[in-house]
Amino acid sequence: SLVQVRWDFNFFTELRESFEDWGNTPFNWQNDATYPWTLTTDAHEGTYALKSGNAGVAISNSAISVTVNIPQDGIFSFDYKCQGEGTTTYSDHCDFVMDGTIIFSHGADLAGWHTFNQPISAGTHTFKWSYTKDSSVNPTGDCFTIDNIVFVGQSGNKDNTRSLHHYNIYRTDCSNNGPYTDENTAFLA
Repeated sequence: SLVQVRWDFNFFTELRESFEDWGNTPFNWQNDATYPWTLTTDAHEGTYALKSGNAGVAISNSAISVTVNIPQDGIFSFDYKCQGEGTTTYSDHCDFVMDGTIIFSHGADLAGWHTFNQPISAGTHTFKWSYTKDSSVNPTGDCFTIDNIVFVGQSGNKDNTRSLHHYNIYRTDCSNNGPYTDENTAFLA
């Protein structure tokens, strides 16, 4: 018997920076010339993360930024560690700024890795991470470390690094006596 097949496609592109291939990054990063951010093997996932470059330098700031055109609404996220002299007084502090607005400023005393995420709208956005030091004390770590930046992704999906295609397959006979199957499938391009 003859069968009709109808395909419905939804395409979703995820923009991600994992720092695993930093020399070939597709993003135009603006790195601090005086205290540049560098790769570290102290990563949350994979082999590499990126850390601020002003460890041990009193009264200094190390910043990195990037402007990205976000193709569709989604979820923005990244993993981070703040290690330095800091408490509620913010002696040393880790700042994250998006589109000129301070999103967070943490005293550099957060133990372990943390994840930040929030909804993001389509359009051009500028992201900036900075580590600021006061005039005293150089503790172990003494840096802001970031990893696994997902500029636009789907909620709960940080492992995908390529376009994710969802499709539904509907099969009916030519007399529209069906559907006989209804699959919801996903694959990576």
